[in-house]
Amino acid sequence: MAAYYGFPTYGVADRAGASVEKTIKAAQDCGGPTVTAEDRHGTTDEAMLARLTAFLSALLPGCGPPVRSKRCLYTLTPDRDFVIDRLPAYPAVTVGLGSAHGFKFAPLFGRLLTDMALNGASDYDLSGFRLEREALTEPGYLANWLV
Repeated sequence: MAAYYGFPTYGVADRAGASVEKTIKAAQDCGGPTVTAEDRHGTTDEAMLARLTAFLSALLPGCGPPVRSKRCLYTLTPDRDFVIDRLPAYPAVTVGLGSAHGFKFAPLFGRLLTDMALNGASDYDLSGFRLEREALTEPGYLANWLV
């Protein structure tokens, strides 16, 4: 089952500052095809766009057709959690990576990484975000992105 998200974009302003386009940014949240560096392209997946359009039409009957489409790629760990840890072979290297949560966690993410880089640890419990966890170490771990 696909999950979707969306939020208002508040339009694009003209030279006078007036909003000329009010749109909703919406997308399928994960569940698309696996993409590698070799087969990455910017072409919209028409089947995914059709599913999203149908979902939005049912949820918001007056929203109208898509204005534009752009493919957005992001990485996910199998458990969809961040990685905030030190590299075991290089303890002076602190890593912090993704799970496609975007910039909404950037202030806390920055604080945690700064704490680790400067103090060697954080006051927060980061055990769920370590590199050595089942989702990242078990080859048969079943990815579950719909949380």
